[in-house]
Amino acid sequence: MNQPEKIEQTSSEAAWDGGPWLRPPWFRAEALRAGACDACGACVRACPRGLLLLGRDGAPEIDFARGGCDFCQACLQACERGVFAAPASGRPWRYKATVGAECLAFQGLVCQLCEQYCENGAISFDLFAGGFALARVGTADCSGCGACIAACPADAITIRDIKE
Repeated sequence: MNQPEKIEQTSSEAAWDGGPWLRPPWFRAEALRAGACDACGACVRACPRGLLLLGRDGAPEIDFARGGCDFCQACLQACERGVFAAPASGRPWRYKATVGAECLAFQGLVCQLCEQYCENGAISFDLFAGGFALARVGTADCSGCGACIAACPADAITIRDIKE
């Protein structure tokens, strides 16, 4: 008898901008409320980067500590229950990176890994007198992919819902 594949579940209670979980791109909260998500884990298994896991409520969460999302839509395509839906605008979501005071640059240390890992060029460093540089996220260029989060050694970067 074949055993079903074990799907990793999170035990964290990380808070993300007004909610206890950060859901994957294209996730429809109303589908969760309607009971459409049955915690089958198809989306988790489909993610080629291994960023998704099942939360305590059985619905998928994205964990940017594992890397950045390339918005391949594998999770959306794997779900047969209609929990995911591509938005009409083509953008996966409104989430954007923000850099907090924990950034090593605020401590006078040079790092800039977030800038190096940002494929969209959304993160840059503004130079100040004395060689001091501070990170700046250009929200127009930021896709919210989370690659900078995994790269940051100070855990200074978060993803927030930013209404443009």
